[in-house]
Amino acid sequence: MVLTIRGREYVVSSHPEAVLGEGTTYVITGKRGHKWYTVRNVLKPYMMFLIPESGYSKTMSGVWLTDEDGTLREAR
Repeated sequence: MVLTIRGREYVVSSHPEAVLGEGTTYVITGKRGHKWYTVRNVLKPYMMFLIPESGYSKTMSGVWLTDEDGTLREAR
C-alpha cells in the first residue's frame, strides 16, 4: 500500500512483531529507506503518531494517521 503524507509517497506494511509494544501496527518506509513505526494513542486508539526507526531519520512531528474507517490515511 502507498500512503501520501505531506505530498510525499511512502510504502506501508504491516508490522508482524511489535518491536515497540502492542501499539505498533504499521511500518512506513520512504523512498530513501528511512522507516517510521506507527504507535497508537492511548485515549484514541484509532489515532497514530510516527516514531523514526533511528534518530537520524527525517522527523514527522505533527503528523497523525488514522485507520478508523479501515483504511490508513493522514488525519486532517
